[in-house]
Amino acid sequence: MSIKSLIPSLLVENIEKTVEYYTKTLGFSLVTKTPYWAHVSSGNADLYFTLKENVYSFLPEMKEKDMGGTFTLYISVKEIELYYNRIREKITISIPLHTTPYGMKEFQVKDINGYILDFGEQTESTS
Repeated sequence: MSIKSLIPSLLVENIEKTVEYYTKTLGFSLVTKTPYWAHVSSGNADLYFTLKENVYSFLPEMKEKDMGGTFTLYISVKEIELYYNRIREKITISIPLHTTPYGMKEFQVKDINGYILDFGEQTESTS
């Protein structure tokens, strides 16, 4: 077996608002959207969004789960300072842009569904 790709599927309360946030605020492109599911992408990154209420019919245990999870999605970007400056007034910043001790420029965002997105770019010294 060989894994071809890994695409997170995030539960959301509202498909329309989530797609709008990811496309208009974060700059992703819409690939496909139905009333219950959507697919967005940017470069080599893909995300699926599934309406939480719709999942209950085949995964009833999800009713008891909080959205947002206990994980972060790490998104590698180019020109992180330009990207950060373009979106920072439109997002909820968890951790502002900074350079880590291990030489990465990073910032964290809490999206409208409670998910933590960690954006990062290698600095010249770590490339």
